[in-house]
Amino acid sequence: MTDRNSKCRTLYIIEALLEYMITLLISGTFLSALLKQIGVSDAITGVVSSLISLSFCVQIFSGSIPPKNYSTRRTIMFFDLVCQFLYSSLYLIPFLPFSTAFKTVVFFLTMLSAQLLQKLAAPSKYRWLMYFVDETQRGTFTSRKEIVSLFGSMIYTLLMGRMIDHYKYIGKEQIGLLLCAAILFTVTFLNAVTLCLVKDEPESYRTKTNAPVLKEVFVLLCNSRPLRRIILLDILWKSCIYIFTPYLGTYLIGDLNYTLSAVSIIAIFHSLARALFSFWLGRLADQKGWVHVITLCMGAVAAACFICSFLRPETRWLYIVYIILYSFTLAGTDNALTNMTYDYLGDNNFTIAYGVRNAISGLLAFLVSLIGSTIVNAVQANNNMILSATVYAQQILASIAFVLALTAVIYTQTVIKSLPKYSASKNSRA
Repeated sequence: MTDRNSKCRTLYIIEALLEYMITLLISGTFLSALLKQIGVSDAITGVVSSLISLSFCVQIFSGSIPPKNYSTRRTIMFFDLVCQFLYSSLYLIPFLPFSTAFKTVVFFLTMLSAQLLQKLAAPSKYRWLMYFVDETQRGTFTSRKEIVSLFGSMIYTLLMGRMIDHYKYIGKEQIGLLLCAAILFTVTFLNAVTLCLVKDEPESYRTKTNAPVLKEVFVLLCNSRPLRRIILLDILWKSCIYIFTPYLGTYLIGDLNYTLSAVSIIAIFHSLARALFSFWLGRLADQKGWVHVITLCMGAVAAACFICSFLRPETRWLYIVYIILYSFTLAGTDNALTNMTYDYLGDNNFTIAYGVRNAISGLLAFLVSLIGSTIVNAVQANNNMILSATVYAQQILASIAFVLALTAVIYTQTVIKSLPKYSASKNSRA
């Protein structure tokens, strides 16, 4: 690899950190706190949190991004700048002089628009930036990139949580929201500058034609058994996550009485554990393959969800155990699915394969999250009482997630593992 490629890899790592800093403030407990400021219910908060899964549907058209013979860098910069500007604007919505219903609709549309833009460009962005990484080192580089993002976000998350809690304590929570908005707009600018410094892809690597995306998708789905099997695994994974985690943030700061500062401190341990696990799983992937890694990750999330089925106010310490196991899962699952898609489908088909996998699994996961919303509404409407016992909706959702995760483990070992051994070759395997 040339020195210039080394510079591009370093910029890629910095960009990933900046992007992660934005993501942290528009997800999890930060998102829940923001929506509570607007006056949104727990069930609707979960649905809004699940928009990321719905937005994956747009990736079925990602094969047309960027347009033919057009610069990938300029295309990605435009998409990133607009979507991150929209993310930053979310913290200004509570100040709109309108009703809660109107602000909720504006929030929903702004979040969805940002998610759609981000997901539409994601496959091409990954393909462009990973061009500068040697194929035999993808596992190690990916883990290194994630470690930097996680370590860099530790202090950031703690400071942001303490800042919001401070202004909430003194009765000036809106000042904290304005500061969050200012920070997000600043990070958005820095992210754009970082992408601008990465060199564009070579002419030979650039999209030459506007592919008939839907036709390409249909042909690929019909002809590629590995793609169909990976899609089903992704459906199980996303369904497991989106049936439960979108409703966890409100549970923590509501029923379990965690402060944002406490959640931020736990998040530091989460990031530390995830970073350590990421490094080990990246090395393991280069040695034994991504199928082995994802089997371990699915087993960890099954154990995490099982533990959360017992998470109650009197056992809220179980959340820490959950976080450790969940950290292990996040350290490898998405990287495994992405790299398995790349390995099975090859460079030529990756963008379309990546897009259709996320589109199908994302849509089904969003529908699953709506089921979760229905369960939350039903249980809370009955004052968390089932057969004269106090049972929280999140406990039920965690139990469902456990069954889905366990199914994913069995499926990986009986179906995915039986596929012919995949290759890192750039030739299509479809």
